[in-house]
Amino acid sequence: MKISNAESVLDYPELLEFLRAHFRNVDEKLAVDVVPKKELKQINDEIKQIKNSALAEYIENNFDYPQSQKSLTSKNCSLTKYIKMWYNTMVTKQSNSTDQSTLIQLPYAYIKAGGRFEEMYYWDSYFIALGLNALGKHSQVEDLTRCMAWEVEKFGFIPNASRLYYLDRSQPPVFTLMLKMNKPEVVQELLPALVKELNWWYKMRQKTSSFGQLAYYSSSLNTARAESYTADFTTSLLIPDDKKPELFMHLRAAAESGWDFSSRWLEVEDDLSSIRTSNLFAVDLNCLLYIAEDFLGKNGIGDFEHRANIRAELINEVFWDEDAKIYTDFDFHNNCLSPRATLAMVFPLFAKIATDQKAAYIAEFIKNNLLKTGGLLTTAVISGQQWDAPNGWAPLQWITVKALNNYGFSTLADEITTRWVNLCEEVYSSTGKMFEKYNVLNPEKTATGGEYLVQDGFGWTNGVYLDLKHNMQSKI
Repeated sequence: MKISNAESVLDYPELLEFLRAHFRNVDEKLAVDVVPKKELKQINDEIKQIKNSALAEYIENNFDYPQSQKSLTSKNCSLTKYIKMWYNTMVTKQSNSTDQSTLIQLPYAYIKAGGRFEEMYYWDSYFIALGLNALGKHSQVEDLTRCMAWEVEKFGFIPNASRLYYLDRSQPPVFTLMLKMNKPEVVQELLPALVKELNWWYKMRQKTSSFGQLAYYSSSLNTARAESYTADFTTSLLIPDDKKPELFMHLRAAAESGWDFSSRWLEVEDDLSSIRTSNLFAVDLNCLLYIAEDFLGKNGIGDFEHRANIRAELINEVFWDEDAKIYTDFDFHNNCLSPRATLAMVFPLFAKIATDQKAAYIAEFIKNNLLKTGGLLTTAVISGQQWDAPNGWAPLQWITVKALNNYGFSTLADEITTRWVNLCEEVYSSTGKMFEKYNVLNPEKTATGGEYLVQDGFGWTNGVYLDLKHNMQSKI
């Protein structure tokens, strides 16, 4: 079992530039996902001697690379059957491998995220697991959970995804939610991994403010992302050279948040170069850490019950905007609340730490501002970024439905569920596909924005659909 890579294309900058140029008009992520057919050192030496006209042929002959998931399109079966086919196609068991790729070999089976994302992603995997659970594939849920625990033991945290170039950052910490889907004996076995992950967040992503200790998204690197180098470099052309390292760190931090990218992180809502992710205590992140602390406390471990109580108080003190009557992020750089209203406001309800009155305000805001034809907007801002209008995303539909149900707003939760499920079914009926994100303002149009084309497949959409559909049917 390969648990670390001796080297990869990341270790050969000049070779990587050749690969980036080759794949730039296709998908630059392929440049860092290729698998060499012979020793990289040999390829690195040879490619310098190849004439430009022969470079493409040389690369094609000397590398294997993901073609991106072959699109599963079917209008001849039910959506549920289609999703079952997708799960069967995307389950991956790592074999003993000595290749020099950037892929981190995991010891248990996992499900690829979908489309161009041919590795295991952290928070995607939880929503994918919802579908596995709905299909009765409980052993596969356990495998995914064990993959996460293994990563904690190996790296001290759960990376953004199972690639070497993601080791600078994590993703929203949903390991607790994954654990809760498993048998009690598995939960007890893996609790130490949860403790270790929490300690990583404390050490690497938490700071003491005048309020107390709160967490923010960040990264250990301040260079352009390997998988999105050209996009980051292009964004950096808009600012002075001395500001570029900070820009790259904030871009990486937004990737850690899972919301890459959104006006939520921007000083100027339609200017990506004004990104400031790591200047914000993030309300969703702190709620997920609270859930982990509360869970460990209920299992009688350490002083986590005390930590959970303190964090719950801080969340309600620091992130509540009394004027707007919503939860929002806190800008500790400027010592003020962020003016951005986003679906992150539902996380205190999801964590069950909001008061009934605050929950009522949140429900009213969502109903009046974010509920649209196909479900929920993430923000009402049209910025050109994919986590803004007109797009809606499966994980946040699910989180919001659960959050509202926690406080008895079942009518609104059911309306969101119905609109989202209908959207998925209608788009599937017309295209034969499920997508990574959807246009909830005008479901007949495709989602917009982002660094890449809209991906189909798609893992977390499939999982959320199956779970919400099951809940709908159970109420009939």
